[in-house]
Amino acid sequence: MPAVGNEKKFPRKDNAFMAKESISYQEYDSRVWSHREFHPNEVYLEWFAYMLLGIFIALTAMLMDVIEESLVHFKDHFTQDQIDEGNLFGSWLFYASFSAFLGVIASTMTTFWGPGAAGSGVAEIIGYVNGVNYPETIGVNTLVTKVFGVVLGVAGTLCIGKEGPLAHIGGIIGALVLYIPGNIF
Repeated sequence: MPAVGNEKKFPRKDNAFMAKESISYQEYDSRVWSHREFHPNEVYLEWFAYMLLGIFIALTAMLMDVIEESLVHFKDHFTQDQIDEGNLFGSWLFYASFSAFLGVIASTMTTFWGPGAAGSGVAEIIGYVNGVNYPETIGVNTLVTKVFGVVLGVAGTLCIGKEGPLAHIGGIIGALVLYIPGNIF
C-alpha cells in the first residue's frame, strides 16, 4: 500500500498552486516604488550614473588591453631575440616558463584572494540578477582578481577570452558606481 501524500501524479489534479501568486519584480508595479519620494533631478542623476558606468568600463577595458599587449610584446620580443642569437632551447624555455608563470599568478589570485572571479562571469551575473546568492560575486577583490586574472591568462596564452569576464567586470563596476561616496544615486 503506497504512503498517503507520496503519489507521483503529473499534472496535479487538485490545482493547489493556482491560489499562489508570484511576486512582481517590476519596479513601477510595486508599492515601494509607487509610494517613494520623487526628486526632480532623479532622471539626470540616472543618466549621469550611466555615463560614469560607461567611462569606468571603457577605462578598465583599455587598461586591460594595454597591460596585456605590453606583456605579450615583452614575451614575443625577448623570445625572438633569443632565436636570433641562435638559442632555440633558451627561447622555448623562456616562452614556456613565462607563460606558465603568468598562468600560475592568475590562478593563485583567483584561488586565494578573489574566488568570486572564478568562471567566465556571464553565468554568475545572470544568476545574481535572477536572485541566486552567489558569494563574492560583486566586490573589489573580485573586480581586481577578474581584471588581472584575465590579463595574465590571455598574456600567458591560455585559451580564454575577454568577453565573458568583461560582462562580469561591467556588472561589478555598475554596482560600485551606485555606491560612490556621497550617495548621490
